Amino acid sequence: MAALDVYHGVHGVRMLARGGVDATVVHQTDMLRVALEMAATSFVLCHNHPSDGPSPPTRTCS
Repeated sequence: MAALDVYHGVHGVRMLARGGVDATVVHQTDMLRVALEMAATSFVLCHNHPSDGPSPPTRTCS
């Protein structure tokens, strides 16, 4: 998560979770808690695809 300030500058960066071979779970409450702890006025979430493919597996598309 990248925490942003009121001018949309990056205030801080924190890793919320590190996944296993095929999945990871991050709850919304955890994201909000971290954003509040970092005094973020907004935040950006980022993730990667371990397979290096840009498309998510079909089981994650619902």
